[in-house]
Amino acid sequence: MIGQRKKAIDVVDELLQAQKTALLNGDLSALGQIVAPLERALHRLQTDRAAPNDLARVQAVAQRNATLLKAAQNGIATARAQIATRIPGGLSTYDAQGQSHMTTPGASRLLGRR
Repeated sequence: MIGQRKKAIDVVDELLQAQKTALLNGDLSALGQIVAPLERALHRLQTDRAAPNDLARVQAVAQRNATLLKAAQNGIATARAQIATRIPGGLSTYDAQGQSHMTTPGASRLLGRR
């Protein structure tokens, strides 16, 4: 109907589903856009009279999303740690025989023109 807004519980459900989708897709920009509307909807939920079973369902979904978020944070931290350990040590290259060699920064063996 025109002029009638959605129940807070419905808005929270939709936003939590969008949050789950963004987490599973690794869409960090979408996650950032969900924060403020979700906070507003949760605040509205305090004043609406939602049924206890609806609140329990929202709590379960929010806990699932929290688990996904923690896993995403751990993955990002692991990737950052791997990148940090690889870059300062130099560049890994392969020679014509397929042997791996690590070059160190500033240890160039290129000859210059004279």
